Amino acid sequence: HQMIACAGSLWATENSISKRCGSRVKITFLLKNPVKGYFPLTPLNSYLKRSLNERIAQQMIGVQASITMGKLRSIRVFILGDVQQPGSYMVSALSTMTNALFVSGGITKIGSLRNVQLKRRGEVVTTLDLYDLLLRGDTSQDTRVQPGDVIFVPTVQKMVGVSGAVYRPALYEVKGEKSVQELLQLAGGLLPTAYKLSSQIERIGGNGKRSLQNINLQKKLGLGQAVQAGDVIHVDAVLERMERVVHLKGEVQRPGARQWSQGMRLSDLIEDEYNLLEAADVQYCIVIHEPKMGEKTAVESANLASVIRNTQSKENIELHPRDQIIILPVHEDRAKILDEVVDTIYSESRFGEMANVVKVTGHVRFEGGYPFEEGMDVKALLSASLGLLPGADANYALIRRVSGIERHIEVLPVSLKDENGLQQRLKPEDELIILKHGERRMEPVEILVLELKEQATREHNAPVVEVTGMVKFPGQYPLSPGMTVKELLQAAGGMREEAYSASAELIKREVLDGGYRETSHKVIALSSKNSTLESGSTELHSFDLVHIRPIPLWQESRVVTLEGEVTFPGSYVLSRSETLTQLLERAGGATSEAFLEGAVFSRDAIRKREKRQFLDAADQMERELLSSAVSGADESKMESGELAAAKQLIQKLRDTEVLGRLSIPLQGIMQGVEADVPLMGGDKLILPRKTDTVTVVGEVFLPSSHMYREGMNVDDYIQSSGGETGKADLDKVYVIKANGIAISPDGGGSLMGKTRESWFGVQALSSEDTIVVPLAVGEESFWTKVSGISETLYQLSLTIAALSSVGAL
Repeated sequence: HQMIACAGSLWATENSISKRCGSRVKITFLLKNPVKGYFPLTPLNSYLKRSLNERIAQQMIGVQASITMGKLRSIRVFILGDVQQPGSYMVSALSTMTNALFVSGGITKIGSLRNVQLKRRGEVVTTLDLYDLLLRGDTSQDTRVQPGDVIFVPTVQKMVGVSGAVYRPALYEVKGEKSVQELLQLAGGLLPTAYKLSSQIERIGGNGKRSLQNINLQKKLGLGQAVQAGDVIHVDAVLERMERVVHLKGEVQRPGARQWSQGMRLSDLIEDEYNLLEAADVQYCIVIHEPKMGEKTAVESANLASVIRNTQSKENIELHPRDQIIILPVHEDRAKILDEVVDTIYSESRFGEMANVVKVTGHVRFEGGYPFEEGMDVKALLSASLGLLPGADANYALIRRVSGIERHIEVLPVSLKDENGLQQRLKPEDELIILKHGERRMEPVEILVLELKEQATREHNAPVVEVTGMVKFPGQYPLSPGMTVKELLQAAGGMREEAYSASAELIKREVLDGGYRETSHKVIALSSKNSTLESGSTELHSFDLVHIRPIPLWQESRVVTLEGEVTFPGSYVLSRSETLTQLLERAGGATSEAFLEGAVFSRDAIRKREKRQFLDAADQMERELLSSAVSGADESKMESGELAAAKQLIQKLRDTEVLGRLSIPLQGIMQGVEADVPLMGGDKLILPRKTDTVTVVGEVFLPSSHMYREGMNVDDYIQSSGGETGKADLDKVYVIKANGIAISPDGGGSLMGKTRESWFGVQALSSEDTIVVPLAVGEESFWTKVSGISETLYQLSLTIAALSSVGAL
């Protein structure tokens, strides 16, 4: 009879029976012990027997079935050799050799995959080649194990490596394979990218030395090459390099490789503007020709607009295989895009050779390095960099040129407004420097001058000249061959408006006999009117200096401001030697409401001097505070409040905006009894309106202004302000008149109880006067130890009080 294991559905079992069995068959069902997810054995036995008998009777007429069912049992096998976990294992009675190997964790790296042995009672029953299973899916050798069987995995014997362009590069165990072709079949065959003409076998010879043998896989001789243990077969891949193509890059609609054909030109790639992106620069693109052996990279530029308009244009460059066509953008820094090309060109240059690169720096849109082309001029380089920026000096640009093994530096000036300057031919490694009108214009010039001075020798003076005086950018400039005075003035940005344009002073400094230096002066003519003088076309030499003098009596427009009670207040431009009364007459004079005695006249020079005094006083006080803190001498005497007040005063001195007032007797000047005041630019006159008040400031309980009353003395006005405080120093009370003059008591002493006649003698209080009651300062306090502060504080109080009295503050 035939025993069939029931695995799967009942229908599958019946189909299997009908195909394989004769008229009588005995079916034995081997079922696992009942576990979770399985039906109990007893009910299942009855169900299966009944169901099978019914179906066999219906579908297999004339067949009698004898059905028995029993439990599936486990068996013990031994798994030994080069496996991960050798030992004794309990496996299912239906297990095969591969099932058992899985239980043991698999074969180790040194175990044989092609000679797995099944031993029974000490004899090898069969061997399993796992390559048949893994590479071909053949399970015919996967024999079922029986109780007590031994699965033994021996050590691998013969190994050959396959690498490179194959599907499964790896180490392979060789059993019956003897040729390269058979090894390649184990490795899955060659990839489409394999280069059959170039493969190698690395071999260890009998003498222990490695050798390399080339093989051609397109020939039977190469495929039939015998292999031996330890060989490594390497199959090369074809190169990534593509032949007969050109590469289109940059601002194009479809960048990438294109097929090259003989006679192909730029217009064949870019037929019209629709092939370009909006940001493409149609005025400048580059074509990079791949160099042949022994040659250097060649770069050509083209005007795409010209090519699109006319395919017969000389700009329509003929393309070669593997050319790169780069369409540059107009909004991005193109110099960064060209960095790789420029670096390649630099790397190809050799000792004594100039790299085919030119640079443009300074005030241009995109400064940096650009490929050099034969016949390239300044205009072409500026076009490549997209031109000048606003504010660039088109009259004077510089070309820095290096030459020779010593890389000697030469500087050539060019005018970008002159067609000859734009057509100035460039040489490899030239640098075009574009200057700008502004503060940093001289930085690149100073660097060039320093380089020229460094390469100077005793025999060859530094080609440097200098211009000073009334020019826009005075300083030292490179001396070009044949340079004249006029060209130097153009390099310096031209003369300023206050420059004396008729002549200039030329100072020549020459070293005579190598022992001493002689300086000579002469005046040269800058205009044709001075025919008696040497002209401005005089050629300059090293160390020459040109000085441009100012126009005699030239000065900037001087402005004086009139405010307050003036008929026509405002700002007035002064004429030469104009005085205050003359200016007031131009302004219509003072109004009837003007208080001439309280006029406030300020001057810039005085204001700056006073501000400097305030800052010096603050610095002195700060140093005194620091000295006291370090020495600790006055620390116990100086209260924290005094220290804070001192710091506050220091800051106030620094922050105070001074007026720079000059006390003038304006009424006497207007009447002609006092000397007139010559005016200066920046002067300011304020004519206030009379208010008939007397002001009391300082250490009184209520600093305020009072109506002027005839007969009242200083004490009366102080008492009207609430009287003096406990900190007042009545011995130093003083009065500031409306014109800013301060009057102190005669002979000192207390003022209290004195009349104005006994205090001031013939001098009497008048309207708009200001009484100042100062603070009493102890002799041992910090305040009296600061030298120079008292005078500054006095001036500060005087200014504030005087201006307040006339309403200027």
